[in-house]
Amino acid sequence: MLIQLDADPTICDDRGRSALDNARDKGHDEMVEIMERGKEVLMAARCGDKRRLQSLLQNGGSVNFQDQYGLTPLHVAAIKGHKDVVLVLVEMGLDLERQDNEGHTALHMAVEGGDVEVVEALIDNGANANAKTKTGVSPLYMAKIMSYDHISQLLLNRGTCSSPSSG
Repeated sequence: MLIQLDADPTICDDRGRSALDNARDKGHDEMVEIMERGKEVLMAARCGDKRRLQSLLQNGGSVNFQDQYGLTPLHVAAIKGHKDVVLVLVEMGLDLERQDNEGHTALHMAVEGGDVEVVEALIDNGANANAKTKTGVSPLYMAKIMSYDHISQLLLNRGTCSSPSSG
């Protein structure tokens, strides 16, 4: 139920124990299996294993799983440049604007990864090119400071605000 409500199972209590730790200790095997499957989905996305990802998702894996940093399968696929995995996740209707703990969207992650095709795929599917992190960093600002001129140009061509400032 917690995962269906998008609760983060990796957050630790004041004793340093996560929901997964507590579920294991109390013998809630079904809950442990659900949480473990979420980690497997994240790993398949990170590795670019499209077939494994699709299999996990067909068997109840959660596309909404977030690790301790708030990263989703879409975030990790985007930063690793796995366009085919990104497209599978987008087709499932994932929230393109979901942010990690620092406010990065999948588009921020794709820019950081430097893969113009993934950046373009996310924008083509409705990602907000003007999204900002908690510190006010836009995808364009990231592209500029990382000297990704091809990505900067793509963002500008797609209607991104021309000011790359972070504040």
